[in-house]
Amino acid sequence: MWGAKQEQDLFLRFWGKKSLDSLEKAFIVPISKLCFFTLVEFLALRKQFRVRNHLSAVIGSTALILVGRMSRLNFLS
Repeated sequence: MWGAKQEQDLFLRFWGKKSLDSLEKAFIVPISKLCFFTLVEFLALRKQFRVRNHLSAVIGSTALILVGRMSRLNFLS
């Protein structure tokens, strides 16, 4: 299915914005280094960021702060 070289070259890119200073961070993780549970957690975090960005666009910065408090993404602060 996937050769070793192709697997090494395949990366997941994930862009998240900090709420206060809008600083963008990129997390580049080789798929070969991810175990199943890490991949599931990564996809869950990606979904949380989509929801957070949508809420902040629709409702405003107050929703962004509330969602930020409820999330487990404190390591980005």
